[in-house]
Amino acid sequence: MHRTLEIVVDSMSAAVTRCSRDLRYVWASKPYAEWLGLRLDRIVDRPIVEVVGERAFAQLLPYFERVLRGESVHYETEVDFRGIGPRWIEGRYTPTFDAHGVDGWVAVIVDLSDRKRVERERDEMLRREQAAREAAEAATRQRDTLFSMISHELRTPLTPILTWAEILRDGTIGEEQRLQAIETIERCVGSQTKLIEDLLDVARIAAGKMRLDVQRTDLCGVILLVLDVMRSDADTKGVEVMLDVEPSARHVPVDAERFQQVVWNLLSNAIKHTPRGGLVALELTGTDVFVELCVRDTGAGIDPAFLPQIFDAFAQAAPGARPRPDAGARAGLGLGLAIVRHLVEAHGGSVRVES
Repeated sequence: MHRTLEIVVDSMSAAVTRCSRDLRYVWASKPYAEWLGLRLDRIVDRPIVEVVGERAFAQLLPYFERVLRGESVHYETEVDFRGIGPRWIEGRYTPTFDAHGVDGWVAVIVDLSDRKRVERERDEMLRREQAAREAAEAATRQRDTLFSMISHELRTPLTPILTWAEILRDGTIGEEQRLQAIETIERCVGSQTKLIEDLLDVARIAAGKMRLDVQRTDLCGVILLVLDVMRSDADTKGVEVMLDVEPSARHVPVDAERFQQVVWNLLSNAIKHTPRGGLVALELTGTDVFVELCVRDTGAGIDPAFLPQIFDAFAQAAPGARPRPDAGARAGLGLGLAIVRHLVEAHGGSVRVES
């Protein structure tokens, strides 16, 4: 009967051992020896700690102590066995008794590592699916918000254009109003054209189709050209604009058109956020190889939480964006500074912001 029982136990997928009260192996099944990669004679009559290693023994000792108190113990845990590494196991310890009480236990051990691996892979797959679903939902919300913003920004200049067009059609206005109508229409068309150009630039950047035509350029001349165009906006708001150029920094290899775009976006952003009576200062320093353009303004500053994302596309419209001293200013799409960053980096430079 004893031999029959050994044959049955050895044919099981579970590993079975018999241990004594003094924490030594009395008997072990062949699957247990194969699992540890040891011969049976290297297990039987040896202390448990020598067979499984000190780390695994320390992990299992609390269960040994409970079973030696006469408790039946069932657990699942990850154990770092010497020789086979960390394994998830299910253990069932049943105490055995003699005339003096508990004399040891029988242990049935099942390796759950493969099952746990499958469970982890399933959980990871579910986590990735959940993350992908949330990302897709967020992208859909962002897309809808973006379309709404673009639609609003494109429609906004059309309202005064249509209004003044109707007034002009009536032919009942004076010369002063006619000139005002033309100026307003031109300004609105320019605003809409700039928005469309920004959107196209973002699309080119995303597609990797932005190209530079780098030539030695008089940077001061480019800046003055932008200042001439922007001067009326600054004067209308009562904002003073100052320029300080270091002579050695004037002629540098850049794409003149793109550098002009950088200056335009930085300057218009500064003027827009500077209150009446404030100051915007541009300073160009450096050499004929490396230059630094610094644009400072006396605006309300920027929320520190928003600084890390201020150069991200569409970030201008995000909550927490820079407070606007001119309450009537529109939020815009937040493309200008994102385009600035890309153009500067495309020239091998970098851009940063401080508040």
